[in-house]
Amino acid sequence: MRRRRVLTRYYKRKLYGGRSSFARMMDFISLRVIGLLVCYLHFSTIISNVAMAGLMSIVAVAFGSVAIELAKSMRMDRFIRKERQCIAMETLKKRLLIMPRDEQLARLRRYAKANPARFKESEIIFTLHRTSPVMEDDVLAAASAAKKRGAESVTILHTGPVDGAAKSLAADYVGSTVSFLALEDILSQGDRQAMLPTEEEIDSIILAREGAAHEKRKKALSRPFERGRTGRYLLCALGLFAASFFVRYPLYYRLMAAACVSFGAMAYALGQADNNTTASR
Repeated sequence: MRRRRVLTRYYKRKLYGGRSSFARMMDFISLRVIGLLVCYLHFSTIISNVAMAGLMSIVAVAFGSVAIELAKSMRMDRFIRKERQCIAMETLKKRLLIMPRDEQLARLRRYAKANPARFKESEIIFTLHRTSPVMEDDVLAAASAAKKRGAESVTILHTGPVDGAAKSLAADYVGSTVSFLALEDILSQGDRQAMLPTEEEIDSIILAREGAAHEKRKKALSRPFERGRTGRYLLCALGLFAASFFVRYPLYYRLMAAACVSFGAMAYALGQADNNTTASR
């Protein structure tokens, strides 16, 4: 049950651009209240009975809410499928990047045997094993390597994306035929399915991402009270208290100084708790 809640929280956070559950709840309530007021203003102009106008407004808002929730559910289903597909493709690309070179060459040989028309007799393979895009300089380097070996054409086997300028240069290049072949395209259907993550693995990736995001939010909330900030808060409090003697409204400065002292005390207490925890370990 907790696993399902974490997955749902991840999907909602991604779908709604990082908005918190409290913000979404406030949107839900405010939109229904506004809709109820608009419906009541409409029905009150055509129905003289106030109670009946209010009842019709509630019914209209209820039907509208059902329609909105149905549309949101359909949108969420589409987003979940798309998000899981993106995670699967990201995982596949990572696994291709860490694939040993011998295994890459073995799969390339099988691909060449299965697609003999794809390669010419006088052709070389120029491998770019990296995540950055294939650029114009890479096209020039591949064409130069083909000329040195006396090959008429060269295929750039890449693991990253291909820049548009590189494609344009390859199409206009004179002297050698330059083409592109992505590493994932040489995989057979069976190999591709074997390398794709399972549903459980995708869930584990999402849970790990959500756990990392939770830790990041937790650290962001505790950062003002990190160990070692006590002196800074006390120094700031001292400066504010001293400045209060030279301003017209000293009370505000002294209140801010008291707040700084409170923050410093909290930072000191949390630091002592961390020290005790470390010592107990």
